[in-house]
Amino acid sequence: MADLKENIEELYGQIDDKDGLIKLLASEFKQEEISVRNNWFGKLMYVPKKHRARTIELMQNTIALKNQSA
Repeated sequence: MADLKENIEELYGQIDDKDGLIKLLASEFKQEEISVRNNWFGKLMYVPKKHRARTIELMQNTIALKNQSA
């Protein structure tokens, strides 16, 4: 079973509108968009542990909405 970090990496690869996702996460967690983009989804791909479960939920919802409209 993949851990939360690996799950986030897999889901991120499935999302086409990465800018929209970053805006959503920045708003949800009251962070700057640049911080989410560079620190959470940069080279090291590090989402803070306290935000991982909710991040996965939001990413899954984003993918589901895309699939519904396809």
